[in-house]
Amino acid sequence: MQINDNKPVRAAIYARVSAVHQDLEIQLAALRDYAAHQGWSAVEFVEKLSGKEGRKRPQMELLIAAAQNRQFEVVIVWKLDRFGRSSLDALTNVKNLSAYGVRFLVTTMPAIDTDDRSPMSKFILQMMAAFAELERAFIVERTHGGQIAYRAAFAAGKVGEGKGRRSKSEKDLPVGRPRKVFDRRKVAELADAGESIRSISKALGIKRNVVYSFLVERRKAKPAKPGRKLSEK
Repeated sequence: MQINDNKPVRAAIYARVSAVHQDLEIQLAALRDYAAHQGWSAVEFVEKLSGKEGRKRPQMELLIAAAQNRQFEVVIVWKLDRFGRSSLDALTNVKNLSAYGVRFLVTTMPAIDTDDRSPMSKFILQMMAAFAELERAFIVERTHGGQIAYRAAFAAGKVGEGKGRRSKSEKDLPVGRPRKVFDRRKVAELADAGESIRSISKALGIKRNVVYSFLVERRKAKPAKPGRKLSEK
């Protein structure tokens, strides 16, 4: 995005530090110096990740929201890997900024700059998109391959208690969504007593589609009396 040189530029500094990369002060010093050298006023979004936060990044969310409201014209980061956990994540964030008309640049990588005046801008974004798509394909392939291997190991009884036999979650569950836990006997009793799906759902605190699916499967296994239909009401 091109910046009007006649208008004071507001910049957003985004810095991220984690347990692996403890270089916050280096990032901030370099970014503050860059903004000052350009004559830009700057606000800072500093992400200090911890194990408790997991994948959440509250400062990134605030930055994107502020960009949407055009509270600044440009976002600067020290390195591209600080702006996302992967090239796909980083590209998504950059695209969001571009959609809001906010320029993005990496101070240590001058080629990565979405300013319209940068001849390399479109090419770099296209390359990022290509690498992001490649990364997406690798993730899908690894995930699918892992599921196949785990499913085979589970079927062969190689997953369970014992050294080297536990799943990563240590729950040793089969692949796929776990079955919904509810009192099937109670649902059956209420249905046989003539209660509707809605009333059973309300009485037992179960979603109606769960009750319906169970009763359909139950009817297939044990046909109901002639003329009897499932009632939603």
